[in-house]
Amino acid sequence: MEWERVLLFACQAGMLQRVLESSATYAGQRVQFGQQIAKFQSVSNKIANMRVSMELARLAVYKTAWLKDRGKRAALESSITKLFVSESLKAACLDAVQIHGAYGFSREYPVERELRDSIAATIYSGSSEVQRNIISRLSGC
Repeated sequence: MEWERVLLFACQAGMLQRVLESSATYAGQRVQFGQQIAKFQSVSNKIANMRVSMELARLAVYKTAWLKDRGKRAALESSITKLFVSESLKAACLDAVQIHGAYGFSREYPVERELRDSIAATIYSGSSEVQRNIISRLSGC
């Protein structure tokens, strides 16, 4: 399960980057009230949060993979990685749908599919609730 959580969520970290890039591109092109929507603080803050999540997701994946590559146990780290990446991806996809407005629900844009996939990511390989239980137990609680 440790390897599974690292490898699956390395892919999800890549998806998080794709969501960030597509949202930033769209926000830079979409004009509302005479300016790019990226200029609005509420939109730029969503993009900034996506960037922070993406960078931290990568670091978590790298650390867990580094431990596993050296033959070490990484039960705690893999659960933290799985929980953080899946929940961050879901939040980023929800923000991406808001940034894209009505297009966020349209099949013309991949944001709609990415949102559905991100919700599934919080369930498979152990739900977020299960990951919290594992993290709590391994932290001595």
